[in-house]
Amino acid sequence: MAAPWLTTSTAWSGAGISAGGVLVENNLICWNETADSKYAHGGGISAHSAAVVRDNVILENVSWDHGGGVHAMSGTLVEDNLISDNLAAGSGGGVYVDVIGEGVVVRHNTILGNTSLGFDQ
Repeated sequence: MAAPWLTTSTAWSGAGISAGGVLVENNLICWNETADSKYAHGGGISAHSAAVVRDNVILENVSWDHGGGVHAMSGTLVEDNLISDNLAAGSGGGVYVDVIGEGVVVRHNTILGNTSLGFDQ
């Protein structure tokens, strides 16, 4: 998936993008928000099943649970992204690696200005 931008959407999980087994590269992913639910992960992107998230700007997304910018699970590679100014009501304002996150790699990202409120709905 290499669209130039994905903005302003709402969903239960992966409000901007929900991706499994694909390459998500060179996108602006911003201003997305998960639904108000305990299981609403990944304001910007929820990635799983060997997804690769590379060279994106992930900015100002909101998750009402975990992973304001990125929610990563099972074999996901998250690299060379700018992940900034995202908000999670639960954990991981910028990036949240799920407990089923075996094999998740997060490297060479710029992660700054993200907020986690630490609530457990």
